[in-house]
Amino acid sequence: MLVSAILLTFFFSLAHAAEFVPKAGNYYVKEIGGVRFHTYATPLPAGAGSSHIIESQNGLVMVDTLQNRGDNEELKRLVESLKKPLRRIYISHAHEHHWVGLEMFPGMPVYTIETTLKQIKEQGDQKLQGLKKQFGEEAIPYKKVIIPQQVVKVSEERVEGVLFRFIDPAEPFVEDDILFIEFPEQKALIHHHLAYVGLQLPMPPIPARLDVLKQYKAKNYNWVMAGHGIPSPGNEFFDKAAEYLATAQKLIQESPDVKTAKEKLVKAYPNYGGVFLLDFMLPAFYKK
Repeated sequence: MLVSAILLTFFFSLAHAAEFVPKAGNYYVKEIGGVRFHTYATPLPAGAGSSHIIESQNGLVMVDTLQNRGDNEELKRLVESLKKPLRRIYISHAHEHHWVGLEMFPGMPVYTIETTLKQIKEQGDQKLQGLKKQFGEEAIPYKKVIIPQQVVKVSEERVEGVLFRFIDPAEPFVEDDILFIEFPEQKALIHHHLAYVGLQLPMPPIPARLDVLKQYKAKNYNWVMAGHGIPSPGNEFFDKAAEYLATAQKLIQESPDVKTAKEKLVKAYPNYGGVFLLDFMLPAFYKK
């Protein structure tokens, strides 16, 4: 009887996870202690922008939307496949590709930290119009900026039965205030701008990032999700992220210019996406 129950639960979990199959991009799901963490990431070549859905017994909470309409339509399909109500959305920071799609989730309470709310309120329309100009109306059809209504402070809160711990990392290399979220009972983490897995994105200063990655690795997370790239078990995530940054630092130091460094990084990590990001990030390492 016990074996039958275990098998039934196992096959139910497989069926549940198989309901959503992305038409584009990548989908990851991890269950820990009765909570499912879903990540939909845009295709790796496009930068693997990620949105996360925390699924408890009765409801869903989303962290960040996506940028283009097609990606947000995929995200909506994922929400609908879970057959539970979406209760609220958290926005991690003010970079527009994480919040511009809020219009596609009407009526949702939106939460963020005070700095991000202020930045979206003051600069949101300019950012939206910039995206429309860059990518076109078909990709960016949104008519207005959705301003978050609720301010998140550094604290803990139980949402839909799941304990959220809100953290402002306050690292010197993080340009804007950013909301990190820990899940203490599941030992999971959502972070931004530390480092990524699967993405060509070396960010200075590398030595400081390596130190912080060591600190976070020591917390022994079961699952780590970032704003871009591939979510992974904690030790694996931090090891891969640190290995990439250390290699990037070495190759940059050995290279006389951006072009050479880019070629070496692409050769060293041929399966990593977001190669175009190297054109934006590498020049910072060659400034006098």
